[in-house]
Amino acid sequence: MDVISNCVRNIPEGMCSSTGFIVRIEYHHMPKVSLFSVSENEISMSHTIKARGTDRINKYYLKGIIYYGGFHFTAHIIQQDNTISFHDRQLGRYCNLERLIKEFNKDDLNYSNNRKAPLAIYIQN
Repeated sequence: MDVISNCVRNIPEGMCSSTGFIVRIEYHHMPKVSLFSVSENEISMSHTIKARGTDRINKYYLKGIIYYGGFHFTAHIIQQDNTISFHDRQLGRYCNLERLIKEFNKDDLNYSNNRKAPLAIYIQN
């Protein structure tokens, strides 16, 4: 736990109707990989996100999306060339190339084959 507390500290800020406060997370060192729970209806993914660090703005790129439904998980994997591959282990061990990430809108990212995405994986460049 000390390792985590050395990297992250929570600072209450503002008011939230459901919890009574909003937590802003500040990092002493920006992580290279960030995982976001996106299962709430109000949250949607974008191709990139920006996070302000102490000395610069860090840009994160969407690199993976996990989907859940039908009692198993599937995934979209975003390659270096910005193509997206779909993986469903029940259909085999290989990924199926779909299309470029810029051709996916927010609904395409949040849903795949009637499965909702509970997790998005972003990596700092």
